[in-house]
Amino acid sequence: LDDMKSDIEFPHVDSEPARSQEHKRQEVAPQAPLENRVYNSVLKFFSGEDLLVKIGVVILFLGVSFLLKYAIDQGMLPVEFRLIGAAVGGVALIMVGWRLRDTRRIYGLVIQGGGIGIVYLTIFAAFRLYGMIPPVLAFTLLFAVCALSSFLAVMQNSLSLAVLGSAGGFLAPVLISTGGGRHVALFSYYSVLNLGILWISWYRTWRALNLLGFTFTFVIGSMWGYKYYRPELFASTEPFLVLFFVMYSAIAILFALRQPLRLTGLVDGSIVFGAPVVAFALQERLVAHYEYGLAWSSFALGVYYLFLAWLTFHKYKEKLQLLAESFLAFNVVFLTLTIPLALDGRWTSAAWALEGAALVWLGVRQDRWLAKITGVILQLASGYSFIITTRYAVGPTPLLNGYFLGCVILSLAGFFTAYYIWKNSGKVKPWERSLEPPLMLWGLMWWLWGGFREIDTHVKSGYDFNTFLVFLALSALAMAYLRNRLEWRILAYPARGVLFPVGLMVMPFMFLEIHPFDDGGMMAWPLAVALIYAILYLGEEDAEGAPSPWLHAGALWITTFLVIAESTWHVRHLFPVYNIWAFIIHGAAPAFIALMIITRGHYITWPFRKYRQAYMTLGIGPLLTYALIWMAWANLSNDGNPYPIPYLPILNPLDMAMAFVTLVAFSWALTFRKEMVEEKESVDKLAPYIYAPGLFLWFNAILARTVHWWGQVPFNFDQMLASSLFQVTISISWSILALFLMVFATRKANRSVWVVGAFLQGSVVIKMFLVDLSRTGTMERIISFVGVGALLLVIGYFSPIPPQSKEETA
Repeated sequence: LDDMKSDIEFPHVDSEPARSQEHKRQEVAPQAPLENRVYNSVLKFFSGEDLLVKIGVVILFLGVSFLLKYAIDQGMLPVEFRLIGAAVGGVALIMVGWRLRDTRRIYGLVIQGGGIGIVYLTIFAAFRLYGMIPPVLAFTLLFAVCALSSFLAVMQNSLSLAVLGSAGGFLAPVLISTGGGRHVALFSYYSVLNLGILWISWYRTWRALNLLGFTFTFVIGSMWGYKYYRPELFASTEPFLVLFFVMYSAIAILFALRQPLRLTGLVDGSIVFGAPVVAFALQERLVAHYEYGLAWSSFALGVYYLFLAWLTFHKYKEKLQLLAESFLAFNVVFLTLTIPLALDGRWTSAAWALEGAALVWLGVRQDRWLAKITGVILQLASGYSFIITTRYAVGPTPLLNGYFLGCVILSLAGFFTAYYIWKNSGKVKPWERSLEPPLMLWGLMWWLWGGFREIDTHVKSGYDFNTFLVFLALSALAMAYLRNRLEWRILAYPARGVLFPVGLMVMPFMFLEIHPFDDGGMMAWPLAVALIYAILYLGEEDAEGAPSPWLHAGALWITTFLVIAESTWHVRHLFPVYNIWAFIIHGAAPAFIALMIITRGHYITWPFRKYRQAYMTLGIGPLLTYALIWMAWANLSNDGNPYPIPYLPILNPLDMAMAFVTLVAFSWALTFRKEMVEEKESVDKLAPYIYAPGLFLWFNAILARTVHWWGQVPFNFDQMLASSLFQVTISISWSILALFLMVFATRKANRSVWVVGAFLQGSVVIKMFLVDLSRTGTMERIISFVGVGALLLVIGYFSPIPPQSKEETA
C-alpha cells in the first residue's frame, strides 16, 4: 500500500507553494475513467482505519462457510450444536454491532453486516444441506432476518445493511425452493419485499437498493415465466406484474422528489426507463394468446404514462419537470406502438416517420431534448418496421403504390428533420447538431432505395440500368438546386458525390464487351454527363465553397471513360478477330482528350479556362498516367498484330499510338513546366526518372515485336529469351544506344549521361559472357561478339569519359 500511495496524489493541504501550474491543473482534472474509479474504490476499501475490521469480517464469513462445509465432511459435532452455535454467533455479532453504533459507527455496521450474513447462511444450511427445518419455517426466518436488517438499515441510515438484508430476502425463496413453481406465494412474498423498499424510499434516497429490488423482482419473475407460465395462469399472474410495475413507477417518483433525477445515471435510467421496457416485454409473453392483447396493453400503458406525466407536471412542475417529460415520452412511445400492433405495417411505418419528424419539430421549438431524441428514434423504428413488414411487397402501379410512397414518406421525414435541425442550429446543442448529417443520409438512402426498387420492378430488363443512371443524376441535380434555394450546404455533398457511383457504373464498359449506348444508353449517358456538369455549374453559386477541383477532374475522367467504352465497342465490331485496333483506343483516346485541353482548353471559358490548373494537374495527369500504364502493359503483353496491314517496326498501329501518347506526355510536361512556374524544378527532377525507363521498355518491345514478326519467334517471355536472334539483336541495339548516349554525353560534357551509357554497355558485356558465350558454334554468337566489340572500340575513341563538374566533385 505504501508503494501504491507513493504513485498516487491524495488531496492534502498545499505544502509546496512552488508547485508548477501544470500540477495544479492536474489536481482539478475531470473525472477519471471508469477503470480508475473502480481501482480507487478497491484501494479505498482496503485502506483506512477500519482495514483490519473489514478484512476480519471477510475472513470470518469465509471461516464460517468453511466450517459448515467441514462439518458435513467430518461429522465432528452434532449438526444441531454446530448450527445453533453459528446462529448464536451471528446474533451476537449483530447485538455487539448495535451496541457500538454510536461510539464506533463504521465498526458496528461492519460487525452487524457480518452477523446478518452468518444468520442467513445458517438458516440456508439448516434447510437445504441438512433438512432440519421445513420450508415454511425457513422462509419465515429468512423474511424475519430481511425485515430486521431493513429496520436496522433505516434506523442507522446504512445502505449496505439495507442492500444485504434485501438481497437475502429476495434470494430466500430461491434458496429454499423445492421446484414446485407456486407463483402466487412467490409473487405475494416479493410484493411484501417491494412494499418494504417502497417504504424505505419514503425516508431514504438509496439508488442501489431500488435497483437491487427492481433487478431481483423482474429477473426472478422472468425466469419463472420462462419455465412455468401457461395461458391458464394469466388471471393469477397479470395482477402481480401490474402491481410490481406500479410500485417501481411510484419508487421513481418518490426518489425524484427527494433529489434531482439523473436520467444519464445507471440506476435512475434503469428504473425510469427499465420498468416500462421490461414490463412490456413480460406482458407480451402473458397476452400472446390474445389477438389484440398487446395492442390493448400498449394503449393502456400510453394512457397510464399520460396520467403520470399530467400528475407530475401539475403537482410538482418545477421539481419533476424532467421526470414528467420522460413519462410523456413513454406516453408517445406506447400510443405509437399501438398502431403497428393493430394496423398494417406500411401504415405503421408512415405514421411513425411523420410522428418522429413532428416530435423533432416540437422538441426544437420548445427546447425539449427528449422529444427530439424520441423523434429520431421513432424514425429509425419506422424504417425497421417498413423493412420487416414490406420485404417482398411489389406495387402494381408505377410510382403510385404503397411501397414507393412509403419510401418517399420516410425520405421526406429524414430530410425535413435534418433540415430543421440545421435551420435552428442556434437553438440546439452541439451534440444535437451532429445529428444533421446522419439524418440527411437516412432520407437520401430511402429516396435512392425507393427509386431503385421502383425501377427494378416496373422498368423492362435491360433498360433498368440506364434508367437508374438518369434517376441518380436527376436526383443529384435536384439536390444541387435545393442546396442553392434553401442555402442548405450539406446537400452539396450528395449532389457532387454522384460522380463516384456514375464513375463506377461506366468503368465495366471499358473492359467488357458491352455497348454502353444500348437499351437507351444513347440518351442516358450523354444526359448524365450533361447533368454532372450542370451540377458543377450550379455549385459556382455556392459562396461558402465552390466545387473542388477534384470534382472537375472526376467529370473529365467519366467523360473519357465513356469515350473509351463507346469507341472500343464500335472498333471491336469492325475488327472482331484482331483486337489491336480496339486496344490502342485505351491509350490514344485519353491522350487525344488531354491534347485538346492542353492546346484548345483556354478558348472555352467554363470550365476549362476557369479551372485551367485543375484540368492540367488533377484532370490530365491521371489520364496520361493511365495511358502510360497502358503503354507499359502493351509493351509487355501485346505482339502488335496490325491486321489487315503488314507489320513494320514503328510504322504500325500500336507503336504509332504509343508515339502519340509519348508526344502528348512531352507536350503536357512542357506546358505544365511553362504555366506552373513554381513546379518547374519538380518537373525537371522527376521527368528523367519517368520517361527514361518507359522509353527504354518501349525500345526493347519494338525489338521483340520485330523479331517476332520477321524472325518467326513466338511472342512470349521464355521463348524470346531462348532465341539467339533476339539475344544478338538486343546486344547490337543496346550497344548502338550506349554509343549514342556516350557520344552525346562527351559532346555536352555530361558525365551522368555518359555513366548511364557505360552502364548499359557494361550490361551488354556481362550478358555476352553469361548468355551468348554458351551458344557455341552459332552465327548469332559470332555476330554478337564481333558487333559489340567493334562498337566498344568506336565508343572508346569517340566518347572518352567527361571530366567531373564542380557540383559532382563537391
